[in-house]
Amino acid sequence: MAQPPEFTDLVLPLHVCRLKKSIYGLKQAPQAWYNELRVTGNDGALIDPFVVTLDQRFSIKDLITLSYFLGLEVFSCSAGLFLSQQKYVTDFLTSTKMIDSKPVATHLPTDHTFTLLDDTSLTMPLNFVK
Repeated sequence: MAQPPEFTDLVLPLHVCRLKKSIYGLKQAPQAWYNELRVTGNDGALIDPFVVTLDQRFSIKDLITLSYFLGLEVFSCSAGLFLSQQKYVTDFLTSTKMIDSKPVATHLPTDHTFTLLDDTSLTMPLNFVK
């Protein structure tokens, strides 16, 4: 460990500071930070060189099959990818104890334009935030 160049103590150049308090409330700073990046598309000729370039610059691993991401279920099919929120909706209905409710057809008017200024306040909006 060494003193940062901009804070070098000329009298005690070999001394370093000891932290009395953990950084950001952590007992130990992590060795690495991980971010998740998904690269997808329908042209492998463009994607493959891009992934190779990423691999040369960063330590990456290829997870190959994507099945669930950001609350969306992902299924491969001949036409491409099919995205579904069925798991999210099922989990939501279970958490609100509405999983056994009967479905009801709700007809919306086709000529109504919804705006942000419609007075349709939610009674308990935090129930819908995850």
